[in-house]
Amino acid sequence: HGLTVLPFLAGERSPNWNGRARAAFVGVSLTTEPRHFLRAGLEAVSYRFALLYDLLKPLLPEGAPIIANGGAIVHSPLWVQMLADVLGTPVTISQEGEATSRGAAILGLWGLGALDRLDDPRVAAALGPTTLPDKASHDRYQEGRERQQRLYKILIEDDPFGTRSSKDYPQS
Repeated sequence: HGLTVLPFLAGERSPNWNGRARAAFVGVSLTTEPRHFLRAGLEAVSYRFALLYDLLKPLLPEGAPIIANGGAIVHSPLWVQMLADVLGTPVTISQEGEATSRGAAILGLWGLGALDRLDDPRVAAALGPTTLPDKASHDRYQEGRERQQRLYKILIEDDPFGTRSSKDYPQS
């Protein structure tokens, strides 16, 4: 589709937490179709997940599973495959509703001493299918990640349009 997207419709969340960052769609042409925007948007969000995964991976035990949850991804086999391909690792769908609230409750139980371990079998999540990554797609998506990072540097880090202010960043 030829698009590179910064998916910051409501500012950037983790890892940089720049509330003034804005979305950009680069590479739009007369042949760009609505489906291209949709796919490029899903890819862009997957690239941001991959950035977070790269930061967290050194802290995870070897072979830690990636479990995805949320209505959009749970109901989109295309997006699950895309995420597995971008990350280069299997992605398993959680069958649990309200996973964030559930996780907070489990942490609360652990903090109160009601659970000895966070992986206590009594609170194991119901899991759905696991999607395996495709190596060729993973390699192509790495090129897309690099394009997104270059665009991010130009439009967000270098800030040519003055979208940042000094109050967006901690003072040293």
